[in-house]
Amino acid sequence: MTLLLHSLLSGALIGCFYALLAVGLSLILGVVRVFNMAHGEFLVIGAYLAYGLWSFLGIDPLLAILPASLLLFVIGVVVQTGLSRLGEPKRLNGLVVTLGLSMLLQNLMLQLWTGDYQVLVVTYMQATISFGGMTLNVGRLVVAAAAIVIILALHIFISHTYPGKAMRATAQDREAAEMMGIDVQRIDLLTFGLGAALAGAAGPLFVTLNYVQPAAGREPLIIALVLTIWSGVGETASLLAGGIILGVVEAMAVVLFGGQWRELLFFLVLLGSLFLRPQGLRAGLGR
Repeated sequence: MTLLLHSLLSGALIGCFYALLAVGLSLILGVVRVFNMAHGEFLVIGAYLAYGLWSFLGIDPLLAILPASLLLFVIGVVVQTGLSRLGEPKRLNGLVVTLGLSMLLQNLMLQLWTGDYQVLVVTYMQATISFGGMTLNVGRLVVAAAAIVIILALHIFISHTYPGKAMRATAQDREAAEMMGIDVQRIDLLTFGLGAALAGAAGPLFVTLNYVQPAAGREPLIIALVLTIWSGVGETASLLAGGIILGVVEAMAVVLFGGQWRELLFFLVLLGSLFLRPQGLRAGLGR
């Protein structure tokens, strides 16, 4: 029973981080209508930035969240500026361009940092706490708490600010939003920048839990895709719930069948989501 409870709690904690992985991709897809294939690489850039600040300056990775977010925001705006100039079909062209960007960034990071696995070790993140016969890693608690705070801040921004409401309106009906005076091109820039910034914010948290190397963005992209399809685009509450469910299912699968089933599980959940509920747990941003 203790092992079961421990697995459930650990899965729920990592699930909060999974939701953060997905929320930026979901936001861009919901508003800009572009599936950003470079989402995983954006996260890895944030992870490498945190690793560099920690290894050279001794800066705590949690303090690297803000500079990583700002850097990726700028990159996102630059990328969207280029995407906005693409011809029709824009969605397909955007997919191809971001796939090419993903490969370009991977090779660039390979040249800059080689293919070696880098690990960031922060003493307090390695500590554990025990209660009720269970032992939990402090790092996972901190990462889960940081992810929830970031997602909550995004939810408040989308729900209670003019730019956020403009993003919701653009997601629901671009033509109507434009007729109401919303500059949808500027909203696209803001959204892509914000989505990239969220991926950047996840990077410093990612590197505290995992090794980082240039191709490390593949699995986060798969997780983000699964949750976006499963939970609906732009739905922060549904994404958080979906992330926790996915984390718990993953933890239970590892306990019951072994760690080698972990990646296969993501693909099974993705396929099952497409067949059983393609419209997501909710219908989309702001609905």
